[in-house]
Amino acid sequence: MAKILFITGDYYPNFSPNGSVIKNIIEELRNEHTVEVLATKNNFNLENEALYNNYKIHRVNNYFNMLHNYFVNKQKESSNTFKKNLYNILLQIKRVTFFLFKLLNKNSINNGLINTQIKEIKKIKKNFDFEFIIPIAMPYENIISAVKYKKLNDNSVKILPYQIDHFADSPTLHGNELSKKIKFRYNLNLETYNMNQSDHYYIFPQIEKHIKKHHLDTLKKHKVTITEHPLLTEKINTNSSERSIFMENRINLLFSGMLNTKIRNPKYLLDMTLLIPNNNSINLNFFHVGNCESIINEYRKKLDDHLFNFGSVPLKQSFEGMVQADILISLGVSKGNQVSGKIFDYFSTGKPIIHLYYFDEDPNLKYLNKYPLALCLKIDYTIINEQSNKFYEFCINNVGKQLKFEEVEKIFNDATPKFVSKQFNSKIKELTFSNTKSD
Repeated sequence: MAKILFITGDYYPNFSPNGSVIKNIIEELRNEHTVEVLATKNNFNLENEALYNNYKIHRVNNYFNMLHNYFVNKQKESSNTFKKNLYNILLQIKRVTFFLFKLLNKNSINNGLINTQIKEIKKIKKNFDFEFIIPIAMPYENIISAVKYKKLNDNSVKILPYQIDHFADSPTLHGNELSKKIKFRYNLNLETYNMNQSDHYYIFPQIEKHIKKHHLDTLKKHKVTITEHPLLTEKINTNSSERSIFMENRINLLFSGMLNTKIRNPKYLLDMTLLIPNNNSINLNFFHVGNCESIINEYRKKLDDHLFNFGSVPLKQSFEGMVQADILISLGVSKGNQVSGKIFDYFSTGKPIIHLYYFDEDPNLKYLNKYPLALCLKIDYTIINEQSNKFYEFCINNVGKQLKFEEVEKIFNDATPKFVSKQFNSKIKELTFSNTKSD
């Protein structure tokens, strides 16, 4: 049995997408190992330590995220127009400051967060003598912190990073395309260094192309394992009151996830909904984070009580919504090769899925083409009327349909937490055994 420290971003009680991924891995590995988690605060009210499912969570401040969420929540809560405008101005100032911070920084990392994490790792080590660190990115700072800690403080610790999002090649992280190009070589060298310093490296399939192009030597050394998204878990309705989250007697569509005006914009979905000839029978619901709040609220005036903006919700409510919805909506990104981890949560429910995508190479399509209850529509305003009709017909014809979890599990067995955790566990056992032999 090993002691493992996981480093992640936002975790309990409000899980980020990456937090959801690592939570599923933790739930499997803790059957054999002892675990603790180092997470970031996304709310000023969160305590520095917490107990969740009988393991300890340590938290460090991530001021940019904390300020962002504080201003967003205050803006929502304020009934006074002046206060709403004030918090909106503060939010924009924060965004501009963050943009300038990234633009003027010679790299795309937050050194303040890294220093804070390393200090906290040292403190954790005093009471929890971990042998392994599994940092999950993004943020990529998690991997840098783990590698730096090992280099400076404890060379015996094994580092097994899990990179599930792009860093050097990220379409959104660096502020803009020019900044990305200027910093690309430096960020690429940073990736190379961290991979070489790690004992093994785990990635999602969407990063494989980048690794083959820029880190082929590491790949040839068999230091890289490609895992599928460990998100396929049976979703059940945990709403104790059994009350519906959504309006009854209508077909309820749900989008749950991250929205972004540049790369994952809901405007086409909203415009299609407006064109549905009998949209009185359809409700469009959003559980979302990101920067598309104003867009959704603008369409709320046009769609009236057929559009509901729930904003950011806890993970538990997100899953409840997926179980209760009739049709689930997925949105691809406008560029890059990012697979949406959310589609595996969608698959887990067995519900019908409508996926809107921008380009034919959208990496989500290869998964959705395997799923029997999926409709994929290309975002194209020249045929939006035709797409709107297909959209509506799919909703009418598939409402009430659902696959059993066992059927879905057969299709996507390699995306179950149990399968992916075995890939980690085999390496943990191998490295533990080699340590024992050397001792």
